[in-house]
Amino acid sequence: MSTAAWMLLTIPGAVLAAIVLAKAVAELIGCAAHVIAVLPLCASQRVSIAEPGAVLVSIQGHDATLPAELGFRLHDAGGAEVTAAALRLRPPAVRGRRRRAVMARFRVPAPGEYRLDVDGLGTQPGAYAAHLVVGHDERLRELELVLLIVLAAAVLATCVAVLVTGLAPPSAHVA
Repeated sequence: MSTAAWMLLTIPGAVLAAIVLAKAVAELIGCAAHVIAVLPLCASQRVSIAEPGAVLVSIQGHDATLPAELGFRLHDAGGAEVTAAALRLRPPAVRGRRRRAVMARFRVPAPGEYRLDVDGLGTQPGAYAAHLVVGHDERLRELELVLLIVLAAAVLATCVAVLVTGLAPPSAHVA
């Protein structure tokens, strides 16, 4: 294949890889924003869930203020309990002095209003300096995006290398 033919394939490949890379990075940044609600830690409250699927309930606060044993139940508008999904324990995420630990996972069947009940808080409402964070489980999509970013970056780097070597003048042979 001639150099001109390689250039005709490489330039569109580089442009396409750059577009895919930019879109994947933008979407990966947006994945962190799939928080449905940040709620105070209390025995019962309402939360509106707009999309069905896996929903995580995390507790966020300082280590000293987190209650030891809590139970979580999610009920739909009719009062039926939503099925809790299996939860693999993960180490808590630490940001600065705040810690976030995933406490429960539910499979929400349909969008709507739900009631989140928390058992084990004791008798003092508001005694804990912690919050509940309700959000969609986006780990699989984040992994897909990271792999797409790596692949697009590799294709872009290869195309740029081919373009640079193809555009360089042939070296003079020294006898």
